[in-house]
Order: sequence, then C-alpha cells, then structure tokens
Amino acid sequence: MQGTYTIKSLPTNVFTKLTASLPRKNASLLFQLRAQTVPLQRYLWRIGKANDAVCPQCGKEQETVHHFLMTCEAYERQRQRMRVRLGPAARIMRMLLTSADALPHLFQYIHDTKRFHETFGNLVLPKKDSEDEGEGLRKGQRKKRGGRSG
Repeated sequence: MQGTYTIKSLPTNVFTKLTASLPRKNASLLFQLRAQTVPLQRYLWRIGKANDAVCPQCGKEQETVHHFLMTCEAYERQRQRMRVRLGPAARIMRMLLTSADALPHLFQYIHDTKRFHETFGNLVLPKKDSEDEGEGLRKGQRKKRGGRSG
C-alpha cells in the first residue's frame, strides 16, 4: 500500500493547522526540526556536507535536534530563559515541536541562539498569548482544564 505510506509521510492536518498562521520560513524551520533535516551538524554530516557530526558550539557530542534544543551547554542561558517563560513544557522536546502555545517560545529560543541566522535570516517572532514571564504554557493549560462553564 504505497499510496497509504505517501499520505502518511505528508504533513498531517494537525501540523497544517499548527503552522497555518506562521510565516513560511518559521513553518519550514519547524518542519525541518520535526523531520530531523534541519541544517545541524548531524544532518549535514549524514548528507555529506560536513566532515563530522560534532557540535561546533560545545564540541562535546553530535549536534542533533535534541542536542540543540535540550542539552548543548553553549545555549544554556537561552534555554534557561525559555524555561522561565514557558515552564515545564520547555523540558519536553515533543511539546516544543507540537504545541501551539510553545511555538513562540521555541522561535524566541532559536532567534536568541542565532544558530540558523545564516540559513533562515531573522525569524518573525509570533506574539505570545501571555507576555508575563513565568506564565507561558502553564497559564494556557489551566484555561483548557477549567474551560467548562458550570
């Protein structure tokens, strides 16, 4: 059933809805992050465009999407800022890449690291639902849980 596989490999309706209001380059970057095809050393090495997969920022491990978003010591300051703004969701890669509430914080983190500036230029930073630090996704989650009227 090759046709079924082809359909499943395309962006899902959920992803299309998630990126509908994003500028094209932000949506493209998000797709590449999720597909592990963003121009980080691991991918560039895999396709023969880099001599090795080691992170050029910290030099300690392969530069993968997980390394870039979650563990690279060179970006700890930017990551900490994202954690303060977003809350616990900033520690879960799946949430960063799939939650509409997390996307503004993710794009701010990427902008702050300047890691993809050469490839994507300046990202358009979506407005956050809550500009208050520390509220982030936690505030949105409370709204969803308590959204019933009674």
